[in-house]
Amino acid sequence: MGAVRQPAAFKRPESWAGLNTKWERRTRLAAEWLQDAAVVADIGCGLMALEAFLPASTRYLPMDVVPRDARTLVFDLNKDPIPAVDCDAAVFLGVLEYTDDVGLVLTQVRRFPRCLISYNHVSINDWLWKIGLRPKRVDWRNRHTKAGFRALLASAGLRIMRERRVRLGETLYEVRPALTGPLAKAGMA
Repeated sequence: MGAVRQPAAFKRPESWAGLNTKWERRTRLAAEWLQDAAVVADIGCGLMALEAFLPASTRYLPMDVVPRDARTLVFDLNKDPIPAVDCDAAVFLGVLEYTDDVGLVLTQVRRFPRCLISYNHVSINDWLWKIGLRPKRVDWRNRHTKAGFRALLASAGLRIMRERRVRLGETLYEVRPALTGPLAKAGMA
């Protein structure tokens, strides 16, 4: 089950300055899983809402396609590799739906000890949008079914440690690099 390709009506990154705050629930859920993290890289940080829910002792590294403040490490996931940063957790909240090649991005996630990823899977909303019963307010570049996304994670060398439903169609995953070598062959991956 592959991606459902979205129309080319993709907004340019310059228009992302007006992000809204409707994603607070997802942000709070992610922060619950990050309470023990010393350094968090927020990739696609948007309004940097995650920082407010992290412990004061956590070092926050914002990363995005446009500068959000003076600390922001600027790069484009569709053009550039993810910069190497020293962190014990990376976060992608509402980001992968806007990338051209989800699998390529996920292979880069292996370098992080753990990563939290939210993803909006193909759901009933897609059909409601298609037949006009619900207005579409997003310009996602890709959509995968839940099974398709889980397969992408596995093929990128990532294992799901836990997952949680955020809302209809959206799931929050904690992933880590899959074990390789003797432990993996012994069935401990």
